[in-house]
Amino acid sequence: MILRSELRILVFHAYLLRGTGSNIYNAELARALAAAGHEVHLICQEHRARELGFVNRVIEAVRDERDVAAATDSGAGSGGGSVSVWIPEIGETLPVYVADHYERFRAVPLPQLDDNAIKRYVHTNVVAVRAIAQRVRPDAALANHLVMGPVIVRRALRGLGVPYVVKIHGSALEYVVRPHPERFLSYAREGLEEATCVLVGSSNLGRRLLEVVALPGLERKLRLAPPGVRTDLFRPLGRNAARARLRSAWAAPSPRGDGGWGEDPRAGEAIRRFAASDGPLAAYVGKLIPQKGVHTAILAWPLVASRVPDARLAIVGFGSGRESLERLREAIAGCDFEAAERALLEFAAAGSASDVGALPDEIRARTPPATLVDAALASLRRVLARQADEYVRGAPAAAAIEFTGALPHERLAWLLPALDAVLVPSLLEEAFGMIAVEAAACGCPPIVADHSGLAEIAVELESALPERVPPLRIAGRTPQIEALAGRTVQWLTLDERAREEARRRLAAAAQRWSWERVAADVAAALAGRVEALPSPRL
Repeated sequence: MILRSELRILVFHAYLLRGTGSNIYNAELARALAAAGHEVHLICQEHRARELGFVNRVIEAVRDERDVAAATDSGAGSGGGSVSVWIPEIGETLPVYVADHYERFRAVPLPQLDDNAIKRYVHTNVVAVRAIAQRVRPDAALANHLVMGPVIVRRALRGLGVPYVVKIHGSALEYVVRPHPERFLSYAREGLEEATCVLVGSSNLGRRLLEVVALPGLERKLRLAPPGVRTDLFRPLGRNAARARLRSAWAAPSPRGDGGWGEDPRAGEAIRRFAASDGPLAAYVGKLIPQKGVHTAILAWPLVASRVPDARLAIVGFGSGRESLERLREAIAGCDFEAAERALLEFAAAGSASDVGALPDEIRARTPPATLVDAALASLRRVLARQADEYVRGAPAAAAIEFTGALPHERLAWLLPALDAVLVPSLLEEAFGMIAVEAAACGCPPIVADHSGLAEIAVELESALPERVPPLRIAGRTPQIEALAGRTVQWLTLDERAREEARRRLAAAAQRWSWERVAADVAAALAGRVEALPSPRL
């Protein structure tokens, strides 16, 4: 156990420090660790790291000890409260879990690389990480992802006497190791074997890790350490003030033509129309793919609008299915249910496409878009058989559903406090569910599917809510139109006193996921105080 309160920490993250998921996790963790007085050496591929306000220095093109020796200041012994970014030279190929665009790289999913390419990638990083570790002499190290981070860190630190902790993010587990155990399971086991602690964001993720890896002794190493939320950025504001701020934020088009924040150029107009309403506001935030259940939110909206006529819905996110979803909106608004069925089938086809950001074949095989859309169609038919008059009465309101495109975090933090509900009807196993926590931190109730990490978040939030408000979870593992609409209506029609009490308690409860809390937990694990962290419910 390390007794010093301020640590020198080596963090290996093979990717960028912007966007979503593990990128945001490592950027915010480094920021919070430095703010707590720790000296952080973050190894990643973020070539724009100098633009990040919390980064003190950047050392690029690191190959071996000669490049490390050329760095003007190692940071060792300089005291706490700093972040140094080290960027190994790995060539033009960046192994990833899901196909996507990465600046400066040719991003290739790990399963598509041959064994020699993977070995070269691991060896290149091992040499660089070992040279950095020998120079900065860390007290402990943190390796991210199930592959390839832990195996790189283990090999790099061999013989140096530096303990390491592993942080599991769900993508490597589900998109690489589970579908390709013959190629990647040995790497995963090697990386975890000597880790002093393995951090998971939810009990559900811990159970899935044990199921796939089946490494003796792994269960004893598991500790809960969910991702965090910027509670200084995502915070509550009075409903009227939040809406006034929202309207002013997009008051005029940016002269840059992109909203001024790198967002969809159509976002400003869509948000201005959405925020002009004085009625209840709700939004879906996430990828526009069938597995996330966004189509369920659109299909459910006529039932919501029939009971809450002045309510409005925004769809925030990007993906290959946007055009199909827009056609679905128009078909529902016109009560053309044959056209709605065609739009849903197009959406399923878009979700099966292998374009950028689409899910790998192995994941689609377990959650086929066509199957998910068929379930939604069956739910729609049940509604039309039982509640046709009500559905048709609310259907025209679907025409006012706004598509904003993706919003950067700074913009999302302005949107969420103005909302009365965020809809999270995901059909995927979620390792955590960041949008649910971000919404809660703003005092906005997240209405979530009752499974995986989403349910774990909701249970904690519900325990903090007053008894007179409805639950956050939607009945049934696969959210149906009626259930999603019913729960949404309950939250949108709360009396003002109950709404404000719920907002206050949600924001207070979300503090447990602050990055300061996350950094303290990770630092405890790195120092060997694993008993300070809870074990997952397995």
